[in-house]
Amino acid sequence: MNNLACDHTTLLHFYIRTYNRAGPWLLGILTGYLLATNHGIPTPGLRKIGWILTVLGFGYSLFTYKIYGKEGYQGNIYFETFNAGAAKYIWAFRICWTIYISSVSNGGKKNHFDLDIFN
Repeated sequence: MNNLACDHTTLLHFYIRTYNRAGPWLLGILTGYLLATNHGIPTPGLRKIGWILTVLGFGYSLFTYKIYGKEGYQGNIYFETFNAGAAKYIWAFRICWTIYISSVSNGGKKNHFDLDIFN
């Protein structure tokens, strides 16, 4: 039986420590800075790369948890180490890219998903 629910060391060492969450927070600050200083619309190549990385990140997030949820999952130290280090940044990049590209009115059809009350 897994005793993770009773183990508070994971909470104390990986969640409560603020420096474990500083990277995604700084990525959000950088996105806000780029929006505030109005760096203009990204080039078409950069937009394509950004959307490809965003879609790949969505797939990574979706299928990672599907792998973890499989019955009889045996831990893989390399996969779990990579996921623990990268999942927060992948999620933050997806959110920041979507906000950034939509805010500069260059998100394509994504720009038309908002409600008229916010315009």
